[in-house]
Amino acid sequence: MLQKLLADRFGLQVRRDKRELPMYALTLMRKDGAAGPRLVRSNIDCEKIPTDGRPEAAAGRPSAVSPNKFRGECRMMVTRQYLTAGTRSIQHLAVSLQSILGRPVVDRTGLTGTFDMDLQWSGDVGGPPAGNTSPTDAPTIFTAVQEQLGLRLESTRGAFDVVVVDSVQRPTPD
Repeated sequence: MLQKLLADRFGLQVRRDKRELPMYALTLMRKDGAAGPRLVRSNIDCEKIPTDGRPEAAAGRPSAVSPNKFRGECRMMVTRQYLTAGTRSIQHLAVSLQSILGRPVVDRTGLTGTFDMDLQWSGDVGGPPAGNTSPTDAPTIFTAVQEQLGLRLESTRGAFDVVVVDSVQRPTPD
């Protein structure tokens, strides 16, 4: 219905296409699958939390990066310089990293289940580090993902479904 409205009102013409786009592949750093110190498997069952209330942020486990020093269970909090999550999947992490990095992030770790995770970086998201030089004490997000989570963000390309706008016009008065 919305597509018809946009087509009628704005002359919008779109088509679906598959394009090769830059992306990051989230992979394991170590061949043995060992995680970093801030990526810990969780044993909480979020399905059992009552629907009449969410757990308080301070009701979670200790967090190395959260201002209140606790990580809420069954939730994720992301800012420009840290991410803390309780009982979240690696797919949730990939989606959050995608919004931070402005490029698709695809989970290729093979890790299943849920994890507690803490990640802190300098706020620099310009690209993978060229070397081990950093103007601040905090690492770039790429280095932080490696050192703290035991994962790697590899710059690559991948095929994605996209919507291509072929035509759009200013609306006509009705």
